[in-house]
Amino acid sequence: MKGLHILLVVAFYLPARSQEIVYQTFKHGRIVTTQSTETLKTWDWDFYVMHRFGDLVGPNGGTTNTFGLANAADVIIGFRYGLNDNLEVGLSRNKGGSPLALDKNFNLHLKYRMLRQKHRGTPLSLSVFSLTSFSTAQRSLNPASLKYFAKFIHRFTYHFQIMAARKFSHRFSLQLGAGYTHRNIAYSGESNGIASALFGMRLQLSKIYGIVADAAFPFASHIRLFDTHQPYLGIALEIETGGGHIFNISLTNARGTIETDFIPYTIERIDQGEFRLGFTLSRYMRF
Repeated sequence: MKGLHILLVVAFYLPARSQEIVYQTFKHGRIVTTQSTETLKTWDWDFYVMHRFGDLVGPNGGTTNTFGLANAADVIIGFRYGLNDNLEVGLSRNKGGSPLALDKNFNLHLKYRMLRQKHRGTPLSLSVFSLTSFSTAQRSLNPASLKYFAKFIHRFTYHFQIMAARKFSHRFSLQLGAGYTHRNIAYSGESNGIASALFGMRLQLSKIYGIVADAAFPFASHIRLFDTHQPYLGIALEIETGGGHIFNISLTNARGTIETDFIPYTIERIDQGEFRLGFTLSRYMRF
């Protein structure tokens, strides 16, 4: 009887413990453009492509530019890899979105999930994310340009953020976060460092379809273009197609796809038609 009791514990207790974990607070490592608390499982890979088109309407959109489809604001291609269930590393390359920002960037990120929500005990998931971006852009001859690169270190920008998320039900998740972006070179009169508040949510409509939305609000009052600076806003239809594919179709005002671009340099106004279609295609792989 004692041996049977041990077998029952092994067979039933461990699975019950695993079922306490809350899965898929978000379905991807990004919500629309900002990061989520999600990390890859051990040894899993994720190959993803994000694309942002030109202005949908307004003076730079409409039928003249096929509602922005004739232009590419930014494109990023990247890989993520799960070192374990709570730690991932990623490498990506992006074209560069805002004409104010550094472009042609290689980006290295680390994300660590410190806490994971459980049905009993832990009320939320908590993750930290760090990004290092290196610009390979050609050096400008204009000393007022960010691309003048008087020092090699001016090619680097950094971003760090902490995120807390809770899955309230199988249909609704909410995330709040805080970020800090540091640029080794900034425009005259600007602060090198910018703090920001981050927001994200997910509303599951069915087994396949969901709505995700996110936002980033910079705090720095001495961004040189502060009077025209806009918070980043994004919303997307998320589609889980099965077989490890996640696809979303988005509307955002920001041109850029990385935090060191869309947090400091978003100046596009939604009320003037300066928002754009975009998509993200993600393919999970396990080896």
